[in-house]
Amino acid sequence: MAQTAMANKTDIKKEEPKRSGAGAAIFIIILVLAIIGAGLCYWFNVFGIKNRILVMMGKEPVQVELTEDEKRIENEKYYAELQAEIDEQKAELEQKQAEIDGKLAEISEREQKYLVDKAEFDALYEAFERRQMDVKDVAKIYEQMEASVAADILVTYSDKNEVARIISNLTDSKAAEVLTEMDAKYASDLLRVIN
Repeated sequence: MAQTAMANKTDIKKEEPKRSGAGAAIFIIILVLAIIGAGLCYWFNVFGIKNRILVMMGKEPVQVELTEDEKRIENEKYYAELQAEIDEQKAELEQKQAEIDGKLAEISEREQKYLVDKAEFDALYEAFERRQMDVKDVAKIYEQMEASVAADILVTYSDKNEVARIISNLTDSKAAEVLTEMDAKYASDLLRVIN
């Protein structure tokens, strides 16, 4: 029995599977394929791996040469962006031009109103100047009259402002004589208008 037990132990040992080199070979093949795959990814810059590795190493990434179609597409995108910016700036300029045109129209309208007002003012000023000349001419006539006659005529005027202007254009002594000949209340009203 002891021999059989020993024989069984040796059989058990013999029955244990031997380690073969197949598992190691598969591991080495997978490792080699992974290294080759990583090398190819690096070489062809798949997913930008080469650029990332170069940046990690502190070197400049390699610029990939674009094909003619890729260059054309990049140029089209660039020019489309430029055209969009130009269109946006053009729209802003058109808006500002519209604002400027509105302001110019407003200025033109104000200028026309100013010219109309100025013409009206000039006409009124000219009439005023003529009236002043007329008042001075009339005052010269009253200057020649007797104070009592001048007072009687001036009292008949319906516009006290007109009478006040005539009296203010008389010499001080003549104005005093004419006012003395008038009714006291009427003369005081004229003096209020003159002052």
